[in-house]
Amino acid sequence: MITRSVIHEIYRQCSKRPGCADDIDVALLFDPNISAYHSIYIDNSARAIVIADMGAESMMRSIPLDHVFGIIPFERWVAIVLRSAILFIDKTSPQLSMHLAPERPGLWQRLARRIRGR
Repeated sequence: MITRSVIHEIYRQCSKRPGCADDIDVALLFDPNISAYHSIYIDNSARAIVIADMGAESMMRSIPLDHVFGIIPFERWVAIVLRSAILFIDKTSPQLSMHLAPERPGLWQRLARRIRGR
């Protein structure tokens, strides 16, 4: 089960981009269980993972490999980890889920908040 603590651990574990896109285990996306429910392929010309299940207007339909911080398998899900989002692909159904990381305040915002006394 994917809990809040598991999501926090995923972001902590994948906090840095791999050295190159070849270090990402893209083969996990082509598991026969995933292929039964999802249409995923690699667009070599754009160097991107394309999830054809998503509508053409979705910004997550094509994910550049340079933006992927990791791909992590779970018992029921495979997670594609980005800097501020995780896309979960279900192995047992056509379901896709996404977690968006909350935006963290920048240095100037934190300083302004301290000055105002909040």
